[in-house]
Amino acid sequence: RMEGQGSGDVQAQWPHRTSSLDSKDRRLSTSSAVEGDTSVERSVDTGRGFRQEARVLAGLCLVGFFVNCQPSEPFLTRFLIENKGLSESQLDNQVWPWNIYGSFIFLLPVGLLAEVYGYRRIVFVGLLCREATRVLLLFTGGVAFMALMQVTYAAATCANTVYYAYAYMVVEPPRFQTTTSFMRASYHLGNVLGAVMGQIVVDNGGSLTLLFYLSWGFTTLGLICFLFLLPPPTR
Repeated sequence: RMEGQGSGDVQAQWPHRTSSLDSKDRRLSTSSAVEGDTSVERSVDTGRGFRQEARVLAGLCLVGFFVNCQPSEPFLTRFLIENKGLSESQLDNQVWPWNIYGSFIFLLPVGLLAEVYGYRRIVFVGLLCREATRVLLLFTGGVAFMALMQVTYAAATCANTVYYAYAYMVVEPPRFQTTTSFMRASYHLGNVLGAVMGQIVVDNGGSLTLLFYLSWGFTTLGLICFLFLLPPPTR
């Protein structure tokens, strides 16, 4: 009788053990499903972050390339003498010095203004100064306006320091070295291609005015890339 009772007790315990094993299997399957969902979400976030970083890097490089791809730069003096009627003496004494004066005025305050009003806004103002430089070159004349053109250009070049600082605010620290390398390469590539393009146009009978319109177009493309590809600073 005792043996029969023990056998009945063991049999009575099996359903509980089976239920316990089933609950463990359910917990394991639920845990595996949650881990699978988490890994999928993590991979989606990683892919999205990579695309965002690539877009920012492309924007930084394109802005640097376009604003420095200026076919007119090697022919600026010739353009001012032949098309604007200025003399070399006027350029040396009344026009070129204003670039130095403008740099002296803007170089130190531009960093403080970036801290107060935001780096992206100061970079935007610098790009607008580049636009103003192109407009003054194409549609105005005389010593006074050309001197003003040098001041707006000085303001634009002073904003370059803020632009490079802004770059480190929109990329992650591990990407600093890569971002700097690509930005510098784009900067110099724009200079080289712009100069070569300008020489090809002139050698084939193109007018100097055409070169300045091309430079204005590239400058505007840089402004557009800045507005649509680069985000506000994250730090």
